[in-house]
Amino acid sequence: MVRGVFGGLAFFLNFIAFRYLSLGEASVIIFSSPVVVTIFARVFFKEPCSIFQSISVILTVVGIVFTTKLPTRFNESPIAYSSEKIYGLLAAIFSLFCISAIQLITRKIRNVHQSIMTFNFGWVGLLEIALLTAVFGNFKWQLCGIQSIYILLLALFSFSGDTILVMALQCEYAGPVSTVRAAADISLAFVWQVIVFHDVPDSYGIIGATLVSVSIFLIGLGKWLISLEGKIFSCGKFKFI
Repeated sequence: MVRGVFGGLAFFLNFIAFRYLSLGEASVIIFSSPVVVTIFARVFFKEPCSIFQSISVILTVVGIVFTTKLPTRFNESPIAYSSEKIYGLLAAIFSLFCISAIQLITRKIRNVHQSIMTFNFGWVGLLEIALLTAVFGNFKWQLCGIQSIYILLLALFSFSGDTILVMALQCEYAGPVSTVRAAADISLAFVWQVIVFHDVPDSYGIIGATLVSVSIFLIGLGKWLISLEGKIFSCGKFKFI
C-alpha cells in the first residue's frame, strides 16, 4: 500500500511538473532518479556500487542534461520565478523522490508476486489521485474520438511497464535497474521523436543520446564480464565492476 501511495503521488506530481515547467526542465529533474536510487540503495540496502555502475549513473545524468538542452540556459538572461514556476519545481523534485521510493520499496519486497504489487498500486493510486484531483483540480471528461484510444493505450502501457519494472527489481539491484530505465526512457524517446513526429534531434540531443547509450552498454558489459568470472577468468578479476 505504501508503494501505491508513492506511485499515485508521483503520477499526480508529474502532471503538475509538466504543466508548469517546460518539458526539458521537468525531465532533467524527474529523470535524475538513478542518482537518488543508487545512493539510497547503497545506504539502506548495502547494495554494491561498482566503478562501472557509478560511471553509468554519471553518464546518464550528463546525457539527460544535454538531452533537455540545459546548457543553453547558461547563455540566457536570469529568469524571474513566478509562483507557478515554484510549484512546478517543487512538484518535479518531490516526484523524483517518490519515483525513487517506489523502486526502493519494490526492491525491498521483491519476494511478493508482481501481480499483487501491481494490483495494490492500481487501486491505491486510483483513490489517491481522485482525492488529489478533487482537492487541487477539477474533473473533466475527455474529448470523443482518438483521445479515448490514447487514454486506453496509456493505461495499458503504464500497467505493462509497472509490471515489468517490478519483475526487473525482483531479479536485479535497484541501482542498475533505475539507471537502465532512465537511459532507456531517453533513448526510446528519441526513436519515437524521429519516427513518429519526424523531428530530427539537434547536436545537444545527439550528444545526450550517445551518452545514455554508452551508459546502457557499460551496464550490459559489466553484467557479461561478471557472468564470465569463474568460467573463463579467475575469481576476483572483475572486482572493479
